[in-house]
Amino acid sequence: MQSFKSRQMLRKILGQAATLCLLVTMSGFASCLADGISQENIEEPELEEPLISIIIPVYNVKPRYLKECLESVINQTFKRIEIICVDDGSTDGSLKILKKFAKKDKRIKVIHQKNKGPSAARNTGIDQALKSNSKYILFVDSDDILAKKACKVLVAAATKDDDIDMVAFNFQVFPNSPTFVWWKDVQDEIYRNDIDANISIIARAHYYLWDKFYKKDIFKEVRLIDDISYSEDVCFNLMVLPRVKCLKCISDKLYFYRVDNKNSLSKITNQEKRHDDTLKIMKYVCDDWRELGSLNAHKKALLNILADEVRKYRYDNRDYTADFINAFGEEFFNAKTIKKLPKDTQGKLRTLCKQMFASITNI
Repeated sequence: MQSFKSRQMLRKILGQAATLCLLVTMSGFASCLADGISQENIEEPELEEPLISIIIPVYNVKPRYLKECLESVINQTFKRIEIICVDDGSTDGSLKILKKFAKKDKRIKVIHQKNKGPSAARNTGIDQALKSNSKYILFVDSDDILAKKACKVLVAAATKDDDIDMVAFNFQVFPNSPTFVWWKDVQDEIYRNDIDANISIIARAHYYLWDKFYKKDIFKEVRLIDDISYSEDVCFNLMVLPRVKCLKCISDKLYFYRVDNKNSLSKITNQEKRHDDTLKIMKYVCDDWRELGSLNAHKKALLNILADEVRKYRYDNRDYTADFINAFGEEFFNAKTIKKLPKDTQGKLRTLCKQMFASITNI
């Protein structure tokens, strides 16, 4: 009798347990449906080698901003990523936050170095990425946010055609800034073997690092210039573009660019530094293109872009003739060749190079 009652009680307990398990399972399933995801489509973490190296340079970032950035990266729907965080000698709690996140996610690699500037920090990240078997590099600034589906969309865009070297994509400014104009008229298109078009498109959009998805092979030849701290992205991308045989543009907004960070380098760099760095960029880019054998064939497009860059931070009473001759060389930058340039380019140069245009009028 006692044995029979015991069996009845055991059946009751087991029945209650089975009911509880069913409720938990149904609750989980309902939760998935609430999120708009079916259980079959939930992506499990992939154990394969990373396909993308995401490089995040970090220096004294507001804790909330850094945490939001890292959360956006580790929660990508595409899991085959490595996250290379380079702490560039932070003096606040940034390194501590990085190490805490690294303990939670094995895909995060934290590198600490003495403060050398953003270009050097990114170069350290590139060196680390080149040691892995990843195929692509994506840059993320430590106070910005990456859209959850960004990596998945970019891999799909890059792999749809085997020869894609760079994917340029759109982004969203936040908090909303009515004075900030981003790439509004981007079209989904592919440009092959057209350096002039590449320059025109990227110049019309932006030279930012973080709205480009790069094939890693490019970085075997190109690095950021350490002694340029302002517009280093302009210099880098102008050196990359001659090496891009196939550029793809997509309209997807995959990046959230924060504009309320008062410590951003673009807000604290002074006019004199910007001016000096712009002249360095002109010389570095021309030297690189000359070595590649691309300068002579595409000098008109490059001259137009570099004239725009110099105009932004010029000193009105300075004659820039010697600077352009130093960058492009006398064989190109002289009175006769300038007269053959498009009128709009001549107009830009006229305000920069008083001596050169004085000599043109005397021909």
